[in-house]
Amino acid sequence: MKNKHTAELLKSLTQKKTISTDSISNAFKEIMLSRDETDFDFGAMLFSLSTKKFDVSHFSALVDVISDVDNIEFNNYEKAKAMLPIGSKLIGLAGSGKKDIKTINITTSSAIVAASCGAYIAKAVSGATSSLTGSSDFLTTVDIKTDMPVYKTIDILQRAGLGFFSIKDQIPNFDKKYNGRVHTTTILSLGLPALLIPVSVNSIIYGLSNRFLRLSCEILQKYGYYNSYVINSIVEGKYIVDELLPGSISYVSKYSSDSIYETEKINISKLLNIRGFNYHNLLQDTSLNRAMNVAKAVNALKGIGNKDVEDVLCVNASYMLCISEICEDLKEGYIRAKSSIKNGKAYRKLEEMVEVTGGSKENLNRLVQL
Repeated sequence: MKNKHTAELLKSLTQKKTISTDSISNAFKEIMLSRDETDFDFGAMLFSLSTKKFDVSHFSALVDVISDVDNIEFNNYEKAKAMLPIGSKLIGLAGSGKKDIKTINITTSSAIVAASCGAYIAKAVSGATSSLTGSSDFLTTVDIKTDMPVYKTIDILQRAGLGFFSIKDQIPNFDKKYNGRVHTTTILSLGLPALLIPVSVNSIIYGLSNRFLRLSCEILQKYGYYNSYVINSIVEGKYIVDELLPGSISYVSKYSSDSIYETEKINISKLLNIRGFNYHNLLQDTSLNRAMNVAKAVNALKGIGNKDVEDVLCVNASYMLCISEICEDLKEGYIRAKSSIKNGKAYRKLEEMVEVTGGSKENLNRLVQL
């Protein structure tokens, strides 16, 4: 019988039976190793597990199979180390994607702003699955190269303060099954993108487009991320996005090295006195091509873009600066990020990343003119 373990697991899920971690591991390994067309089984398994009550052990049952199949290390402390100046902290940055409203790419541009202010950021990047522009699509459009060995990206990180690590290159076998086929958050969305950053970090900021923030923190802690911050924002009381957003209610679930969990509710607009923010200015325009949507963020980095786009980049950069211990609070970080855009440092950091990865600034010049 083909995919015996998978059939048994799906039947148990349908019948609402108790699911063991062994049954999950056996079924998932069967799917991952099968050469048959198993796209339906793959999606059905992830979706069914994600609609049940699950915990850290269920997540681990899946990612341990990925670790075996793709020969990848997920524990933060077992990964490669970047050599940074004494006192500097390396911040890991990743997100689940698949948010309820499709915005232009925010986190990647925010990381560029934070790096221009002195932060060291290791950013996981991937292509879009349900929108026009994922992080790697943004980088390709501005001609920042990511198709290089990990050690070269770490070298760039050490020199420029920012390293973009391609997710799909870390897990090629899993990517064959997953890429472009799953368009909603699943149990794996609770932390897999963060675990795929191939360099050890001091802290991790993870954007999550569902409500399981504390569980995500617990997962990250299990894999050695002892200073983890899982964030999202709820727009109009119903739409979840995996960034901090003015004009909404934002949530941060924290796990610190002293083993304390804490969830904080933040009104960004009130805290930072941001008035008149309209999130519709962040939405991707499906009538435009990818380059014109990327141009919205590029122009904001240059200081000539839409104010709401600039504000959201500075808010998220501010949080990175706080976790890096460069700034004491969001207000100081926001002011510093704003200053970096106004004095041209943010755009120069963008140009630097193009140059150090072997790209050409011709694309940037064209994007600024759009």
